[in-house]
Amino acid sequence: MDYADAAAAGRSRSRPAVAAALTLARGVAMGVVELVPGVSGGTMALVLGIYGRLIDAIDATFAWIGRSLRRLLPGAGRSPARNPAPPVSFLALLAIGMAAALLAGSHLVTELLRTARGPTYAFFCGLVLASVATPWRLMERRGPVELIVILCAAAASFLASGLRAAESGVPGLPFLLISGALAVAVLVLPGVSGSFVLLALGSYGYVLERVRGLTAGEIGESALPLAVFGIGLVAGLATVTRLISRLLAHHRSLTLAALTGLMLGSLRALAPFYRDGQAVPLREVGTLGVELLPLAAAAAAGAGIVILMSLAARRGGMPAVSKAGAL
Repeated sequence: MDYADAAAAGRSRSRPAVAAALTLARGVAMGVVELVPGVSGGTMALVLGIYGRLIDAIDATFAWIGRSLRRLLPGAGRSPARNPAPPVSFLALLAIGMAAALLAGSHLVTELLRTARGPTYAFFCGLVLASVATPWRLMERRGPVELIVILCAAAASFLASGLRAAESGVPGLPFLLISGALAVAVLVLPGVSGSFVLLALGSYGYVLERVRGLTAGEIGESALPLAVFGIGLVAGLATVTRLISRLLAHHRSLTLAALTGLMLGSLRALAPFYRDGQAVPLREVGTLGVELLPLAAAAAAGAGIVILMSLAARRGGMPAVSKAGAL
């Protein structure tokens, strides 16, 4: 009996450590997929079975911060006595795991973009094309109004991608702030990747290079841009994420239609046609000949990964977005 009690006590003590290790590993998995445009960290959270808990934890954290700040305001009156603490340890472990994966993987992705930009972009293109199916599938209505919204959003995104391509590759600090806010905002919708948003905005390569520079000792050049980008992430979690959540709650199909169009139009930023490091115009793509075969294979591989992840998420019986829009 004493041995059994001791064994039970040992298992009880080990459970928090095991749970913490699992949460850390889940954060690593989410960080790995967030490096790749088209593969959503939200989808990975669904596959891992923590999506609802993650969104609830984020919402609870900012609600707790809001209640705490209101208590400090003069003349606020009596605040509710109950202000439960958010699950900080869960979010912290996820964040640590994601940060470790992003820091470690940034070198690989940066090198691929430098040495094999065409196949890498083709892989990303396949990922994004397959991901478009997620918001389309989640739409409750697919009528003429939704189709018009898709076309308008796709056209706007296509034109914006062209303007972005003509600009310098070094985004300013205000643009980095906006990029961070928009990239994290799509966390509420599995299937839409934050890194894809950065790519469409033209800041993906720069942010990735700054992350790589941080691990390579280039702290002076990387610290300020990444700090501003980080502030944008926090601001996006506190504001834009909740806005999109409410839009999904009250205008679900129109919001998803707009996201579908934005994803389709932004594929312009992923054109994978390069020769000797130079972009090949679309009218001359036919001259690539057999060079198109590895691009097609890379795109098919990317699409296959998204399809497998989507099947895994759906097989788990978890809805991608709740009916109420509160995720």
